[in-house]
Amino acid sequence: MALSFNGLEPVAFGGKECTPKINTEVKLRLSQIKEYDANADEVLASAFPDDEEYVLEFLKKKMTTFDKQTLHVYLIGGEIMMQKILDQVGETMKGAMSE
Repeated sequence: MALSFNGLEPVAFGGKECTPKINTEVKLRLSQIKEYDANADEVLASAFPDDEEYVLEFLKKKMTTFDKQTLHVYLIGGEIMMQKILDQVGETMKGAMSE
């Protein structure tokens, strides 16, 4: 099996594909998000420098907190980490519903 890295793929925001560009500064700022407020929206949008204004407006007007959390995890750890977190959430929800 060959090892390959594809990086982060573009993210569709309302049909518009925006490509994240993560550098050290953005990664540090992403790691410091503790709650999903207006500041977090700005940090998340900064990961898309070519479309930052568009993404910021989309985050403010159309995304739920869960959507923002999912995007956050994706920007930090890629698709594999995002899928692991979503699987854990699903298992937790199943357990809570069966109680």
